[in-house]
Amino acid sequence: MSKFKQGCIIALTLLFICMLFSRFYHLGARPFHHDESLFTYYAWTQFEKGTYTHDPLLHGPFQIQTIAGLFRITSKLGIIGNGDVVARSFAGLCACLLIFPLWGLRRWLGSAGITLLLGCVAVSPGLWFYGRFCRNESPFLLATALLILGVARAWRSKKPAPWIVLAFLSGATLVAMKENSLFLLFNGFWFAVLLLAAGWKKRAAQPFATQLRRSLWQHKYAWITGVASGWLLLEVVYTNFFQWDKSFLSFYMDIMRYWAGQHKEHRLYGEYHYYLPLLALYEPLSMLIVLGAAVRFLNPVKRFGTFILLLVSYVLGVAVGEWGDFPLRWLLHTDVAWGTLLKTLHMTQSWQLGMAFAVGWASLSGTWVAILRGKWFRAWLIWWCGMSLLQYSYAGEKVPWLALHIMLPLLLLAAEFTGAWWCRLGSRNLVADKQMYRMSRSYRALWMRSVASGILGLFLFVNLLQGARVCFENPTNPGDILIYNHTQMPVHKLGHDLRTEALAPQTPQMLLMQGNAMWPLLWYLHGAPCRWVNESEKPELEGVDKIVCDPEYLTAWSELTEQFEWENVPLRRAWVPETLHLFTFKASPENGEAFETGLMGWDAWRSLYENVVYRKMWGNATTTALPVEVKLGSKKQKH
Repeated sequence: MSKFKQGCIIALTLLFICMLFSRFYHLGARPFHHDESLFTYYAWTQFEKGTYTHDPLLHGPFQIQTIAGLFRITSKLGIIGNGDVVARSFAGLCACLLIFPLWGLRRWLGSAGITLLLGCVAVSPGLWFYGRFCRNESPFLLATALLILGVARAWRSKKPAPWIVLAFLSGATLVAMKENSLFLLFNGFWFAVLLLAAGWKKRAAQPFATQLRRSLWQHKYAWITGVASGWLLLEVVYTNFFQWDKSFLSFYMDIMRYWAGQHKEHRLYGEYHYYLPLLALYEPLSMLIVLGAAVRFLNPVKRFGTFILLLVSYVLGVAVGEWGDFPLRWLLHTDVAWGTLLKTLHMTQSWQLGMAFAVGWASLSGTWVAILRGKWFRAWLIWWCGMSLLQYSYAGEKVPWLALHIMLPLLLLAAEFTGAWWCRLGSRNLVADKQMYRMSRSYRALWMRSVASGILGLFLFVNLLQGARVCFENPTNPGDILIYNHTQMPVHKLGHDLRTEALAPQTPQMLLMQGNAMWPLLWYLHGAPCRWVNESEKPELEGVDKIVCDPEYLTAWSELTEQFEWENVPLRRAWVPETLHLFTFKASPENGEAFETGLMGWDAWRSLYENVVYRKMWGNATTTALPVEVKLGSKKQKH
């Protein structure tokens, strides 16, 4: 083994150890989020009772089955027990393992590209925070990276059979995890269509269809094995090891119908451009690299026609957003309210449709040009990144953890552009030649590489600070848009204290009423002798020592205030920010209601600055960020 390979292995091992430390350090210190408690409680139920009825609310069953398996292992070993750390360890381990399939893509990214990619993955605040979070995102990204690696290596390898099987197993794992695997399959299908179209147009190159047909025939047993193993995995996971009569397709269709309804309802509201400021704040380096590469590609001197078409696509989108209802009225022969098209697309302003048109055109044109130039991997990254941004922006629920599914293709695309630029810069004769001209170009390239390395290192250091702050300093701050609506620290202490009391010998019974208090306390008190009652049910107070309920229950049952002493415990806190009007003019009396709410002028800019730098909430945060509280009642002592 060469010294270079030995150095790469040592560096990769050290990076993995550092990521293990950052993902597992104080992993159980943060209180359980509402969603985390759902996944963990049902995983514990699967471990304890051996039965699990799948609920579409919890996406695919893969994570619950895996965490239940971890509970079995730790219970038999008697090392950790069935605690908070075990529940989150699956996501943490997947977040650490992500670097290995990405390392397998180094031949397409180059040395500089793979170095940048692994550095960004290690310190990305989004990947870091949700790598310590019991949700599907980290396992989903790991399976996605394995799928991309399997397809890419199967296409280039002389012995593609194991890579074909890996691709099918990874794809099946994605389907078993979450319904947004449909987005990835959709993008892959249409990318294959573009490859077929490019092969028909450019007959000098070997068409995609010919290579695919040859692979199907020459490696048919690998394809059959991949399909069979993927199907078996789905049947085992969805049917809980064949305990149910239904096929996994029935379960998967139930999930798709449920989340299609949630999409139409737009339950968790967010603007169409919800993910843009989040990506700009937490992944500024990757966004700048991709935008810089796009500007170079769309240089008006070299690509004037493409630049004009990009501008036209934006203007066209704005025009359709403003007057798009007129064609609908003509086609449907009925009166359609203005803005129906935008509402259907979950947009509120015409410029958002213009943005969607521009992103769509840039993705399509960039993908097409890259395919014709034979750069299929770059073409796929452009297509995947652009389509992911459009798909998740259109999705009816806007939550920060979905931004991770945009971050991964964005990081890969930025790494690919960086690797290509670095190689192109190095090809300008870095070795000093006797000719002064070549020496000057060599020194210029070295100087540019040194400056670029410093800038990249500075951005990575800023991301490291952001990640450490959001994970350790204040991981429940509602002013941080990456955190969203989070459980507050007092509930973490309350849950563990109640569990300790409930498991103590000869402890009076605890009563918990369903409502806001149910999550995450149902996980904190799993297996403890506590009684949960419906909010409409009159509570039986005989022998009850502690009660947890929502504040409104005290007015419904007077016995609660007579027999118990009560204290408030903050449960969750979410911040709904007022609108910032950064660029405004003084409104005339006729349209004075245009800026009725929200901050304007210098106040808006100052609030934005304080939020970006200090994560402070702007506006009237005392009312918009009030915590949801629960009541803790203790039995009054008789005198």
